[in-house]
Amino acid sequence: MAEALTNSLFAGRWQAVSAGTKPEKVIHPLAVQALEEINIRHRGNPKLADVLKNHHLDLVVTVCADAGQNCPVWLGEELIRHHSFMDPAKITGT
Repeated sequence: MAEALTNSLFAGRWQAVSAGTKPEKVIHPLAVQALEEINIRHRGNPKLADVLKNHHLDLVVTVCADAGQNCPVWLGEELIRHHSFMDPAKITGT
């Protein structure tokens, strides 16, 4: 969702890519639905964070406690920021 939101709201200024430490096989359908409700089309696919470690990134933002502890080591000049959010995939209920 962060990738889709950033690429929609800041098109032309930022280009976001998203990856995880334990990515699912597909984007959660409720995440896709929530984005569609605000007219944002999700275009990415789940991927392991390791696939990005040899790419030049200006900024690396991790957004969950697991990522802050388990992200690959980023070598280079990237600015790294961490903000912990509860993982919505772990929420139970309707």
